[in-house]
Amino acid sequence: SEAGSLYLQGGVTTVSGSISIIGQVDVTQSAIGDIQAGLTGTIDVEALTGSITMVDGAAAITNNANIRYAAAQNIALARIDAGAGDVSLTASTGNITDAGDTDVEVTASSLRIDAGGNIGAVADNGTLEISVSTVAAEADGSDGIFLTNNQSLTLGEVGVVTVNRIDTAAVTTDESDLATQSDLVTTQNGHIILITTAGDLTV
Repeated sequence: SEAGSLYLQGGVTTVSGSISIIGQVDVTQSAIGDIQAGLTGTIDVEALTGSITMVDGAAAITNNANIRYAAAQNIALARIDAGAGDVSLTASTGNITDAGDTDVEVTASSLRIDAGGNIGAVADNGTLEISVSTVAAEADGSDGIFLTNNQSLTLGEVGVVTVNRIDTAAVTTDESDLATQSDLVTTQNGHIILITTAGDLTV
């Protein structure tokens, strides 16, 4: 949208193409507002001045291709599943939180997370549930980073996660966040809680 917010009350699906969902303010996915890109299509969701909210039960799914969610403020996660692709999550000034307990929040090969606030929460089952092989995250909030992974995990370097940005003229350009990210970092003396429920943890 060139003005206002986007509310997805139904699914957005492609057979083979990429999907861009851009809201000038907020982007909200209802529980049936799934986004699914087929074949090599990527998913690109951005709230330019506001927040992204995935209502519990909502999903973004690719066929092993990258997914990028970026918001000026907060991101509330339901289910993001990139298969063997990579995922980038950026909440520039806000928090990245768990919208509900229906699904694992992120499935991917590698995951990079950058929040101006906190990543997950310690209270009310607020830890983000992920299923990834490599993770890197930075939180600038005072609470910190709270993650649970269900497989072997490496705290390592995650490169730039590039997706296709489709503009209003159907022109495709690369969209990504800037630099390679590594380690788990809190800049305001926040806590770091990382739990692996299966497999090894490699630092």
